Amino acid sequence: MITSNLIVNINDHVKNLLHEVSSDKYTINLPKNSKFRFEHDGRVIGFNPITWKITVMNPTMGEIIRILQKRGSVKFSDLVMHLHFIYPEIPRKIIKNDLKSAILWLFTNEFIYLQKGNKNVHFIDIIQKAAQNINHNGV
Repeated sequence: MITSNLIVNINDHVKNLLHEVSSDKYTINLPKNSKFRFEHDGRVIGFNPITWKITVMNPTMGEIIRILQKRGSVKFSDLVMHLHFIYPEIPRKIIKNDLKSAILWLFTNEFIYLQKGNKNVHFIDIIQKAAQNINHNGV
């Protein structure tokens, strides 16, 4: 029961956070220690020293990583605009939905973190907050 409540609590936090990210209330940032290698076919190989994950990402994820490396931090709308420029045949609505999924994946795998003002949010923060809510509510 505690596990399912924890999952529901994490899911609720992430949904709310994604909504705020897509309305530009947060910026999207790369952790300083992440390493990436760009392949000739557009894929990107990522190494996350926090999770020790090595991951092969598709060319679209590679574009997201590239823009984050160039700018340091970006808003969701900036990424939508950038991806729409690269893929003009794809409707913005589809780009937005796909980008939300990409942001969710990058966030939950600790390849990005979110920032609102001076507050940084990592996925581990969401897990800890959800666990605290369950402990405080006695569920």
